Amino acid sequence: MTRESHCNVCDHKGFNTNLGTICGLTDKKPTFEAKCDSIIFGGAFKEQIKEINTEFEHLSTQSNKELINFLMYLSISAIVTSTGVIIGLQLDDKGWFATHPWIIVIIGLALLPKATHRFSNYRQSLSASRTKKIAFDDVLSVYTKK
Repeated sequence: MTRESHCNVCDHKGFNTNLGTICGLTDKKPTFEAKCDSIIFGGAFKEQIKEINTEFEHLSTQSNKELINFLMYLSISAIVTSTGVIIGLQLDDKGWFATHPWIIVIIGLALLPKATHRFSNYRQSLSASRTKKIAFDDVLSVYTKK
C-alpha cells in the first residue's frame, strides 16, 4: 500500500506533472508513515467506493453466465468436430475421399477460440476488479476503528 493510495481517496488530492500525486494542503509528496491525519473522505471517495464495489459485484454475479457460455461453445465445438471426424471415417471405410467432413472438423475447431476468449477476458476482468477492491479495502482498513 503506497502513500499515494491514501491520497487517491482524499478530497485534498492534488497532482503535479513533475511529482505526480501530491497533497493539496502542502503541495508536496505525502510524507506520513502509516496513515494521514488530515485525510478527508468526501465526494471523490463516495464515487470511488460505489464504482469499485459495483464493478466487483457485477462481475461476481456474471460467473455462472460466463461458465455456461464457455461450456456451451465448448460442447458445440466438440459435437461439430466429432461429427466431422465420424463422417470422414465412415466415408474413408467405404473407400471414398471427401473434403466436406474435414471442413466440418475445421469449423468445429474454429469455435474453440469463441469459447475460451470470452471466458478468459471475464476471468481477467474479475481478477483486476478483485485486486482493485482489495487495495481499496486495505487503505480503508487503516482508517476504520476495530
